Amino acid sequence: MHIISFLLKKSIAILTLLIFNFSLSAQEKLAIGGGGSYNFPLESSGFNFKAMFPLTQKLQALPGFRYYPTSNAVSEYFGSLQVNYLILNSFRSKSYNKAIFNSNLPALYTLASFEYNHWLNYQPTKNTKAKENNFLGLVGAGIAYGRQSIRIYAELKYNPLWNESNTDFGVMVFPGFFKLKNSQLDCPKIK
Repeated sequence: MHIISFLLKKSIAILTLLIFNFSLSAQEKLAIGGGGSYNFPLESSGFNFKAMFPLTQKLQALPGFRYYPTSNAVSEYFGSLQVNYLILNSFRSKSYNKAIFNSNLPALYTLASFEYNHWLNYQPTKNTKAKENNFLGLVGAGIAYGRQSIRIYAELKYNPLWNESNTDFGVMVFPGFFKLKNSQLDCPKIK
């Protein structure tokens, strides 16, 4: 249990450094969101939350949380750090600091996710690789589509260790694209 605590603390420290490394000009590309999750072999339904931080024009980091409640045969939660590689990017720019959005294009991406899993109602199964606490690597692909400020997403992921697939789907919100009307934050005019 001490090694799990150590690894979680290190992961949080690294993630914090990554988050504070982003420039303010990239804020329009930051997103938060969530939605549903489904595990196909277990026929389990759950929900997910995630945040999206751009690393480069093609790479995104997404820390996340997924939970399958006790209404399922297997109740578990996952903490993850996902990395997306954009194959088709709807945010185009001449330079990385200035985004130009094209709503006619979806974002298509491949992904790799590194996850900590805790099985809440653990019982030994035929799968001897599945324990109460697990570290997993998943691969997959996803698509996101929508407007500048709100986009829907769908992802299909595969866990080669357990030979199972799952999907995440939901909505991502880009707060940097919302503009306040009649905002008191407007700069005063100089006469």
